[in-house]
Amino acid sequence: MGIILLIGKAIITIIAYLLLILLVLILVVLFVPITYSAKASRYEEICAEGKAGWLFNFFMLKIIYKEKEEYFFKIAGIKVFSTQNTEIDKENSFKNDDIEFKENKKDAFIELKQEKSDANYSENVNKDKKEKKKKQKKPIKKEQPKEEKYKDKIKFKNKAKKKSKNKEKDNPTIKDRIKEIKEFFDRDEYKGVIKFVLFHIKKTVLSFLPKKFKARLIFGTEDPALTGCILGGASMLYAFTKDKLIITPDFEETKLQGEVDFKGRIYIAVIVYHGLRVILDKRVRKIIKEYK
Repeated sequence: MGIILLIGKAIITIIAYLLLILLVLILVVLFVPITYSAKASRYEEICAEGKAGWLFNFFMLKIIYKEKEEYFFKIAGIKVFSTQNTEIDKENSFKNDDIEFKENKKDAFIELKQEKSDANYSENVNKDKKEKKKKQKKPIKKEQPKEEKYKDKIKFKNKAKKKSKNKEKDNPTIKDRIKEIKEFFDRDEYKGVIKFVLFHIKKTVLSFLPKKFKARLIFGTEDPALTGCILGGASMLYAFTKDKLIITPDFEETKLQGEVDFKGRIYIAVIVYHGLRVILDKRVRKIIKEYK
């Protein structure tokens, strides 16, 4: 009995530890954010750099653009995949292809000779077959009377009409679908469902937006009046951006230069929370069932 109890305790402790590890992993996935950042500038050349990482950059993807697009993926600081490796692989593959092409030249020449001889033989056989077919008599087709032909045409037209009607019923147009959706959501039971869903979508999207943002822009057009109008419209953004957005107009020449820098975070827990709120709502579930 003592041995059985010890084995039972060992199994229970192992299961407990496994459940604990699973719980920790779930919490890490939900609450450790995916961080992202990007920089871009346009002066004499266009340069851009983007980075996304998870688990304190244990997993990291980086993309750089300067004349050429370069990207690489790192795990624990070790490069797992990069554009440099792919370029080396391409060069090696081209060399191998050249060697194979040279080796296969002789074989291809021999195969061409064989194909020509086979083609001549097949042409002779086909000629003999055609001559035999010409000699054979063709079966004489019996012509249908005019009344039967007319009846067959009417039957064919009626079948075609029925098929077209069935297709219209089975494949409704976009307008019909829009009407059905409008009628569906105009019911008293489902009023406010769209607002509820859009509210949660808005919350998730706002959580993705960058927390840090800086931008410096220099722009100009040929018409100074148009430049002034654009500057007046852009000045309305200062209430939200404050010192984070600096716009400098150029009234003499057409120009678009500047630099942008932003950082943000994405929490999986936020997506799961708002997704569950929408899916578990009774009204949404009724709509899904009725639409199916």
